[in-house]
Amino acid sequence: MTPEEIKELLKESLTEIKTEILSEVDRKNAGLASNLTKEIKKLSTSASSTTSAEGEPDEPQQKLSLKALQTQLSELQNQLTEKDKQTFVAKRASAVAQSVSKSNVLNASAFQKLFMLEHGELIKEEGNEWFIDKGGQVTRLDEAIKSYLSTDDGKIFVPPSGVNGSSSQETKPKGSQPQTKLTAAQALMEAF
Repeated sequence: MTPEEIKELLKESLTEIKTEILSEVDRKNAGLASNLTKEIKKLSTSASSTTSAEGEPDEPQQKLSLKALQTQLSELQNQLTEKDKQTFVAKRASAVAQSVSKSNVLNASAFQKLFMLEHGELIKEEGNEWFIDKGGQVTRLDEAIKSYLSTDDGKIFVPPSGVNGSSSQETKPKGSQPQTKLTAAQALMEAF
Protein backbone atom coordinates (compact mmCIF):
# COMPACT_ATOMS: atom_id res chain seq x y z
CA MET A 1 0.00 0.00 0.00
CA THR A 2 1.19 3.47 -0.73
CA PRO A 3 1.29 6.14 1.97
CA GLU A 4 -1.64 7.91 0.30
CA GLU A 5 -3.76 4.76 0.43
CA ILE A 6 -2.87 4.27 4.10
CA LYS A 7 -3.80 7.89 4.87
CA GLU A 8 -7.10 7.48 3.02
CA LEU A 9 -7.85 4.26 4.90
CA LEU A 10 -7.09 5.96 8.23
CA LYS A 11 -9.27 8.94 7.29
CA GLU A 12 -12.16 6.63 6.43
CA SER A 13 -11.74 4.70 9.69
CA LEU A 14 -11.57 7.86 11.77
CA THR A 15 -14.64 9.26 10.00
CA GLU A 16 -16.58 6.08 10.76
CA ILE A 17 -15.51 6.18 14.41
CA LYS A 18 -16.41 9.85 14.67
CA THR A 19 -19.83 9.22 13.14
CA GLU A 20 -20.46 6.32 15.51
CA ILE A 21 -19.45 8.35 18.57
CA LEU A 22 -21.57 11.32 17.52
CA SER A 23 -24.60 9.11 16.92
CA GLU A 24 -24.15 7.57 20.38
CA VAL A 25 -23.92 11.04 21.97
CA ASP A 26 -26.95 12.22 19.98
CA ARG A 27 -28.94 9.19 21.12
CA LYS A 28 -28.08 9.81 24.77
CA ASN A 29 -28.78 13.53 24.46
CA ALA A 30 -32.14 12.83 22.79
CA GLY A 31 -33.34 11.03 25.92
CA LEU A 32 -32.09 13.89 28.05
CA ALA A 33 -33.81 16.43 25.80
CA SER A 34 -37.15 14.59 25.97
CA ASN A 35 -36.96 14.53 29.78
CA LEU A 36 -36.20 18.23 29.86
CA THR A 37 -39.04 18.94 27.42
CA LYS A 38 -41.43 17.17 29.79
CA GLU A 39 -40.09 19.23 32.68
CA ILE A 40 -40.49 22.45 30.71
CA LYS A 41 -44.09 21.54 29.85
CA LYS A 42 -44.82 20.83 33.51
CA LEU A 43 -43.31 24.14 34.53
CA SER A 44 -45.09 26.07 31.79
CA THR A 45 -48.46 24.52 32.72
CA SER A 46 -47.89 25.31 36.38
CA ALA A 47 -46.75 28.83 35.46
CA SER A 48 -49.81 29.39 33.23
CA SER A 49 -52.11 28.17 36.01
CA THR A 50 -50.54 30.64 38.47
CA THR A 51 -50.78 33.53 35.99
CA SER A 52 -54.42 32.76 35.16
CA ALA A 53 -55.21 32.62 38.89
CA GLU A 54 -53.51 35.97 39.53
CA GLY A 55 -54.82 37.63 36.41
CA GLU A 56 -51.52 39.06 35.11
CA PRO A 57 -48.41 37.27 33.80
CA ASP A 58 -45.30 37.02 35.90
CA GLU A 59 -42.54 37.44 33.24
CA PRO A 60 -39.48 37.71 35.52
CA GLN A 61 -40.36 34.42 37.20
CA GLN A 62 -40.73 32.69 33.81
CA LYS A 63 -37.33 34.00 32.72
CA LEU A 64 -35.81 32.77 35.95
CA SER A 65 -37.30 29.32 35.55
CA LEU A 66 -36.02 29.17 31.95
CA LYS A 67 -32.53 30.10 33.14
CA ALA A 68 -32.81 27.53 35.91
CA LEU A 69 -33.75 24.88 33.34
CA GLN A 70 -30.82 25.85 31.13
CA THR A 71 -28.54 25.59 34.14
CA GLN A 72 -29.96 22.17 35.00
CA LEU A 73 -29.55 21.07 31.38
CA SER A 74 -25.87 22.06 31.34
CA GLU A 75 -25.32 20.34 34.71
CA LEU A 76 -26.98 17.15 33.47
CA GLN A 77 -24.88 17.20 30.30
CA ASN A 78 -21.74 17.61 32.40
CA GLN A 79 -22.80 14.72 34.61
CA LEU A 80 -23.50 12.55 31.57
CA THR A 81 -20.10 13.37 30.10
CA GLU A 82 -18.42 12.59 33.43
CA LYS A 83 -20.25 9.25 33.71
CA ASP A 84 -19.18 8.34 30.17
CA LYS A 85 -15.56 9.08 31.10
CA GLN A 86 -15.81 7.02 34.28
CA THR A 87 -17.37 4.13 32.38
CA PHE A 88 -14.59 4.18 29.80
CA VAL A 89 -11.90 4.30 32.51
CA ALA A 90 -13.49 1.33 34.30
CA LYS A 91 -13.77 -0.69 31.08
CA ARG A 92 -10.16 0.13 30.19
CA ALA A 93 -8.91 -0.94 33.63
CA SER A 94 -10.89 -4.17 33.36
CA ALA A 95 -9.46 -4.94 29.92
CA VAL A 96 -5.91 -4.33 31.15
CA ALA A 97 -6.53 -6.50 34.22
CA GLN A 98 -7.76 -9.37 32.04
CA SER A 99 -4.75 -9.11 29.74
CA VAL A 100 -2.36 -8.95 32.70
CA SER A 101 -3.93 -12.03 34.28
CA LYS A 102 -3.31 -13.98 31.06
CA SER A 103 0.38 -13.02 31.01
CA ASN A 104 1.47 -14.88 34.21
CA VAL A 105 3.43 -12.03 35.81
CA LEU A 106 4.70 -11.57 39.34
CA ASN A 107 2.76 -8.99 41.38
CA ALA A 108 0.02 -8.40 38.80
CA SER A 109 -1.47 -5.37 40.59
CA ALA A 110 1.85 -3.48 40.60
CA PHE A 111 2.45 -4.41 36.97
CA GLN A 112 -1.03 -3.21 36.02
CA LYS A 113 -0.47 0.12 37.80
CA LEU A 114 2.88 0.63 36.06
CA PHE A 115 1.47 -0.32 32.67
CA MET A 116 -1.53 2.00 33.11
CA LEU A 117 0.75 4.81 34.24
CA GLU A 118 2.86 4.55 31.11
CA HIS A 119 0.21 3.55 28.55
CA GLY A 120 -3.16 4.52 30.07
CA GLU A 121 -3.96 7.42 27.73
CA LEU A 122 -2.85 5.45 24.66
CA ILE A 123 -5.33 2.59 25.20
CA LYS A 124 -8.29 2.76 22.82
CA GLU A 125 -11.32 0.55 22.24
CA GLU A 126 -12.75 -0.41 18.89
CA GLY A 127 -15.70 -2.73 19.03
CA ASN A 128 -14.80 -5.19 21.78
CA GLU A 129 -11.06 -5.10 21.04
CA TRP A 130 -8.55 -2.99 22.95
CA PHE A 131 -5.53 -1.44 21.26
CA ILE A 132 -2.60 0.79 22.07
CA ASP A 133 -2.02 3.62 19.61
CA LYS A 134 1.53 5.00 19.85
CA GLY A 135 1.80 7.74 17.27
CA GLY A 136 0.02 5.80 14.53
CA GLN A 137 1.53 2.43 15.45
CA VAL A 138 -1.41 0.30 16.63
CA THR A 139 -0.89 -2.93 18.60
CA ARG A 140 -3.35 -5.20 20.35
CA LEU A 141 -3.37 -4.88 24.13
CA ASP A 142 -2.23 -8.47 24.75
CA GLU A 143 0.70 -8.09 22.36
CA ALA A 144 1.65 -4.73 23.88
CA ILE A 145 1.77 -6.27 27.36
CA LYS A 146 3.96 -9.14 26.11
CA SER A 147 6.34 -6.72 24.42
CA TYR A 148 6.40 -4.53 27.54
CA LEU A 149 7.44 -7.54 29.60
CA SER A 150 10.55 -7.82 27.42
CA THR A 151 11.64 -4.23 28.25
CA ASP A 152 13.92 -3.37 31.18
CA ASP A 153 11.00 -2.05 33.25
CA GLY A 154 8.84 -5.07 32.51
CA LYS A 155 11.49 -7.77 33.09
CA ILE A 156 11.20 -7.43 36.86
CA PHE A 157 7.67 -8.81 36.65
CA VAL A 158 8.63 -11.95 34.70
CA PRO A 159 8.90 -15.04 36.93
CA PRO A 160 12.34 -16.68 37.18
CA SER A 161 13.12 -19.52 34.81
CA GLY A 162 14.46 -21.91 37.44
CA VAL A 163 18.11 -21.66 36.31
CA ASN A 164 20.60 -20.73 39.04
CA GLY A 165 22.63 -18.21 37.08
CA SER A 166 23.95 -17.16 33.73
CA SER A 167 26.68 -19.82 33.56
CA SER A 168 24.77 -22.72 35.09
CA GLN A 169 23.08 -25.41 33.11
CA GLU A 170 19.47 -26.22 33.71
CA THR A 171 19.29 -29.63 35.31
CA LYS A 172 16.69 -32.16 34.41
CA PRO A 173 15.54 -34.68 37.00
CA LYS A 174 16.85 -38.13 36.28
CA GLY A 175 14.65 -41.16 36.39
CA SER A 176 15.22 -43.73 39.09
CA GLN A 177 17.80 -46.41 38.23
CA PRO A 178 16.90 -49.98 38.94
CA GLN A 179 18.39 -51.09 42.20
CA THR A 180 20.02 -54.49 42.52
CA LYS A 181 19.60 -56.37 45.74
CA LEU A 182 22.54 -56.04 48.01
CA THR A 183 23.80 -58.87 50.05
CA ALA A 184 24.25 -58.39 53.75
CA ALA A 185 28.03 -58.26 53.33
CA GLN A 186 27.84 -55.58 50.64
CA ALA A 187 25.46 -53.46 52.73
CA LEU A 188 27.77 -53.74 55.68
CA MET A 189 30.75 -52.70 53.55
CA GLU A 190 28.89 -49.67 52.17
CA ALA A 191 27.85 -48.64 55.66
CA PHE A 192 31.50 -48.52 56.77
